[in-house]
Amino acid sequence: MRLAQLEEVTPGWFQEDVYLASAAEEDPNTRRELMKVLGSIATGGSIRQTERAEAERASLPSVIEDYFSDDPERAEAAANRLAIDLKTNAFEILMPSGHVSLSESDYHNGSFYQNGYSQRAMYAHGALHAKHLFENRRRVTETLNEMRVEKGFEAGRFKTHYLVEISCAPGEDEAPIEVIKSYGYDARTWKVMFRLIDVNDAGHRVTESASVNGVSRSGKRHDAKGVSHTHDELEIQLEDNSPTGKLQGSAWIRKDRLKNRVVSFVRVFDEGLELPAFFGNEGQTGNYDTIVQISQDREKQAEEELESRVHDLALSLIGADCERALKIMARHAKDFAADLCIINTAYDAQQFGWVAVRDIEQARYYAEIGEYERAELALKSAKKNAIVFMCGMSYEEDDSDKECVFESGECPLCLAKNVKTTRTANWITCGVCKKSKPVK
Repeated sequence: MRLAQLEEVTPGWFQEDVYLASAAEEDPNTRRELMKVLGSIATGGSIRQTERAEAERASLPSVIEDYFSDDPERAEAAANRLAIDLKTNAFEILMPSGHVSLSESDYHNGSFYQNGYSQRAMYAHGALHAKHLFENRRRVTETLNEMRVEKGFEAGRFKTHYLVEISCAPGEDEAPIEVIKSYGYDARTWKVMFRLIDVNDAGHRVTESASVNGVSRSGKRHDAKGVSHTHDELEIQLEDNSPTGKLQGSAWIRKDRLKNRVVSFVRVFDEGLELPAFFGNEGQTGNYDTIVQISQDREKQAEEELESRVHDLALSLIGADCERALKIMARHAKDFAADLCIINTAYDAQQFGWVAVRDIEQARYYAEIGEYERAELALKSAKKNAIVFMCGMSYEEDDSDKECVFESGECPLCLAKNVKTTRTANWITCGVCKKSKPVK
């Protein structure tokens, strides 16, 4: 596996209330540590066996092993991880702008853990499985920023500052548009993600992520204009203004400069567009003071349906390798998002592609007038025709992804009688023994 190398940088621009993470005293050591971690995981080096084990444990196949383990704590942690991943991917589809998500984790033995899984390991695992060089470089940068959080906490920087990063979609000078889209970057919106990270003295971390539309009403990208204005307002100076350079240019910002935390960034971005806009959407208005609560209310509504879906997802993931597991997760997230889009008409049906828009609008209409069978048929068609984008990949259903659930006279795996099995073009999974095998 080829790893992207981070460019050698001179110590970053610095002033007391706002400074680049590259200017932090510990940053040269953080970079060296990063390359040791990634290199050892990739090569199986004995120096970093713990890092390698953590990275493998962060993969979806390992999470499924935990989910079906006899250890109740492992099983519960895995269920929580699957629920978070499923909800996050669903909202990646539904809300490319106008949404603020919150995630929490805790510091333990040099890393931050969420439901027992190392966040550093999750990023490192992603870096090692991104095949195209542009995406590999971004994933390496994300891992660097994660390690900056760890080292910044150890250095006490969160007592006075937040760490903020800006993630813009890549440009067509970095990779062909179809390759960019295959990694989950939606060319319909060219979304910008602002992240603000805070950690209290006890090591409890809260990450706020705000999604912002990067396209004007004319269809042209305006993300660079909004981000440039944000940097100007904070007097941040970057040597590399490419999308990956902006991501690598994470900054420590004194807390009193951001009264409304991550939403403060979004407001400045909107002002930089020089037209009325809300979260990058030209011509829209909204309340910056209430958007976080509105976003949390949306997610709470979605969480009411998560429990049963997580178990179905887990059953589908049995026996899958990493690549197939990501496709299965994407399919479940797509279907979950489509269901939520029918329930709540505030969600934009266009996020499912121009073919599925018609189906979703029909499903909404039939549901409203009580024609539930016809609504279900329209929804099924929407799920089949949807083309969606989420972190790491795009998803469009093909024949190998379609499932057939049926009553089997005898399970071909455990030989149980009259059991429900799930069959795709490539795999069959038993609803009793939970095992899968390839279809010959």
